[in-house]
Amino acid sequence: MQDTVAVALITSLSTLAAAALTGLVGALSTRRQLAHQLAVAHQESVERRATRRDELRRDAYVGFLSACDQAYRQLDRRWLEAGGE
Repeated sequence: MQDTVAVALITSLSTLAAAALTGLVGALSTRRQLAHQLAVAHQESVERRATRRDELRRDAYVGFLSACDQAYRQLDRRWLEAGGE
């Protein structure tokens, strides 16, 4: 009877140890994958912010050049109307 209990105890402990080891490996693997995904998401966020900043700068520069062009054309038109050549 004690042999049966010993075999059952060894079997259950080895199964429990295998399950714990499998769980640990799975947890470590998941942790590494989540850390990688977090790093990728952070990098994408940085890139999106940089792209948005560049778009805003470009739009501001285009607006500035457009305003300068309008002012130049208006000054030129007024100069010609006043008879200056």
